[in-house]
Amino acid sequence: MAWLAYMQKEMDQQIADFEPKSNKIWYSPPGGGGGYYTETPNPEYEALLRKRDELNNISASLNSKESREAGRTLLVLDNSSGDHFRAAVGSGDIDNADHVMVFTPGMTTQATPGLFGKDGSTGSPVRNSENILDKSELAWKPGDKGQETAAAVTWLGYDAPNWSETLRGTDSSVLSSKEAQSAGPDLASFYDGLQETHHGDPHLVAAGHSYGSTATGYALRESNAPDDVVVWGSPGVTSVDASDLGMLPDHMSAVATGDDVVAMSGRYGGSPTSHPDSDFTSLDTHATGDLTESTGHSSYTDKGTTSLEGISQILRNQQSTHIDHNSIGIQ
Repeated sequence: MAWLAYMQKEMDQQIADFEPKSNKIWYSPPGGGGGYYTETPNPEYEALLRKRDELNNISASLNSKESREAGRTLLVLDNSSGDHFRAAVGSGDIDNADHVMVFTPGMTTQATPGLFGKDGSTGSPVRNSENILDKSELAWKPGDKGQETAAAVTWLGYDAPNWSETLRGTDSSVLSSKEAQSAGPDLASFYDGLQETHHGDPHLVAAGHSYGSTATGYALRESNAPDDVVVWGSPGVTSVDASDLGMLPDHMSAVATGDDVVAMSGRYGGSPTSHPDSDFTSLDTHATGDLTESTGHSSYTDKGTTSLEGISQILRNQQSTHIDHNSIGIQ
């Protein structure tokens, strides 16, 4: 990735040229006498140093043996907005796969240490995408054999809310739809662009966890590219009505555990799994056979869970065999 190395070189030069690197303030004590300078770090310079660390972590992760074996690619890297990078990581052959999932993670996710670990490792959102790919049993890694192929994009092209914003009650907090609404047009454009540049017409799945599912909902209002949508731990997808989201009711799935308070809230357009008028099919999270139960807000894509298998069946373009028959509208 020559352009990534170029970005690193360019940022090193920006840091070398940046002035002032610190702020000096003259302090005069009350009543006169000898004054002195105090020196404090320049916040803009410190932010630039953090971005360089992020960029180095991104490079180390993508150049790791694990990333090469998984066929990971950097599809988006935006340094122009906010204090952190926006990014999208591809797992598998995005341009040629029969089935493609675009997964949008939620609150507190950053490029690093979210998508990329601080030590050059891979972040949990990318691993979650790849857990779904693995469970689908479709060919996705270089060298995999199979008649049908799959790929996934872990998309973080927006500023996911963090705890600081939420505790301060800003309009960028998880208690506001602002960041999800802002993400909608960019995510919709990504869906459309992926479909337009793909070799053939892929089975395209829009996926989202937690606040990322709300961003997914806003994107669906502006794009007709996705064939299916599946969300988990969702506080709402802006609506539970298929027509609002441009989807067919039998192509909408949602997963929520019984103790996930975020999913229970239905804050953004109603709970897709429990609203009485929901067009979403609710997938099961209980233990089934050799599969284990999912609990809480963050275990939906853990290996060996019923919920992971249900989500992977959506990627395979199959009717899930793990439907929550106690959910609204399911007999």
